[in-house]
Amino acid sequence: MLEEEYAPFQKKYNLPKFSDIENEFDLLQADPEYPLKGVRKSMQDKLDFLLELLTNMIQPVPESLAQMHECEYLSEAEKKVLMDVFKEINFLLRAIHESYIDNDEKRTAEVIKQVAIFWPQVKSNVLPFVKKLKESWKAEFIDEEKVGYFG
Repeated sequence: MLEEEYAPFQKKYNLPKFSDIENEFDLLQADPEYPLKGVRKSMQDKLDFLLELLTNMIQPVPESLAQMHECEYLSEAEKKVLMDVFKEINFLLRAIHESYIDNDEKRTAEVIKQVAIFWPQVKSNVLPFVKKLKESWKAEFIDEEKVGYFG
């Protein structure tokens, strides 16, 4: 079981409790033989997903009707908040990439701690926007002229 394999590293590097990480990151695919690498990979996957989501919110692709619709519901101030989170996520992803390339156990543990500390802030900053955009789909659809040609 991954939790048992993670425990010695948790003590050695003062890592977050396994249950906290498991609660926020999908660890089902993590390899128990390499617990730190598995946790790091699960964190990377969630951050990659979130980065793509933020990219679509901040800079929608004009060909995507869904992205253009949702973009209309975010103010410039809201996009600025999302951009700050976007930058922090990119920083963390580069730290993950560095630890992956370096393949240093201590650096991997530090990255896990960084992401675990930052994650609650990410969640609290992004979740309201996701909810707002979900609700945008109950509103009237955006003006055809703002989007362009519908085909």
